[in-house]
Amino acid sequence: MENNKGFMNSIRRILFGSTGRSGQTKKARDRNESSDEEAKPVHDQQLFDPAEIKKRNEDFVRIAGQCAMGDTESMMELAEWFRSGFEPGLEAVISAYEENPDEINCEKLKKYINNLSNGSLSIDAYTFWIGRSALYGNEKAGEMIKRYAYYDTRSYSFMPRKLFSPGNRGFTDYWFSDALFQFGLVEIPWGETDCRLCTIKENGCFNFYYVSWYCPADEDGFGREMEYTDIYYDEFFKRIPARDEEEIQSGLLKIKEERERYWQVPENNAQMRKYKKSICPEA
Repeated sequence: MENNKGFMNSIRRILFGSTGRSGQTKKARDRNESSDEEAKPVHDQQLFDPAEIKKRNEDFVRIAGQCAMGDTESMMELAEWFRSGFEPGLEAVISAYEENPDEINCEKLKKYINNLSNGSLSIDAYTFWIGRSALYGNEKAGEMIKRYAYYDTRSYSFMPRKLFSPGNRGFTDYWFSDALFQFGLVEIPWGETDCRLCTIKENGCFNFYYVSWYCPADEDGFGREMEYTDIYYDEFFKRIPARDEEEIQSGLLKIKEERERYWQVPENNAQMRKYKKSICPEA
């Protein structure tokens, strides 16, 4: 895989020829959740130059798409994809920490990350996908999370742990949806603003919504109104074909069928057999 040092200038891509505006819209006055968190500014990254939007990175989109199918080997591959874009200094402190994960090397790594001039997306994405892979049973990822305790903590720096806590209704705000796309959630539409990602505790799915229409207040300060578009995702951030929460269950059945077809592809199935044998030698 070629070096991705310039990945921040190449991974945005319009998927499915849509900006996601086909989702269900709701009036902003229906949004009564309160948040003690401020909207996040694109994960400390600058926005892409508009000229870069047309650039594509097929490896990134392909691997991230396989992650949305629940493929833990691809999650590890995506983690390595982000690591291949580390600047030399970051790679040096990461390598030192992985060789000897003592307190001294851990503090050196933390200090280096805190002083990164262009933000920490690459290292946060690296640990996030290792953590996701471990969560779904990948043996190698699980060993890394156990050995490198800082990775377990860091893996939730972008998406708080409460989003993945069963039975909770966690949420987090993002000013730009681009931050989620850049992180590898490639079925999230890019280019949207004033976004929120929250869990639907009844089924472990996610509701992503953003401002899709805005009417400012009149000269007397009245009449301000907004509409939000809702898009639903399953636990792997695979987009659910549903217009509202009532259609989620039928949408999940369609995704289940799509995943079954995915694992019927010989290359994917061979990958899964390898994974199963790593945790169940008798399989």
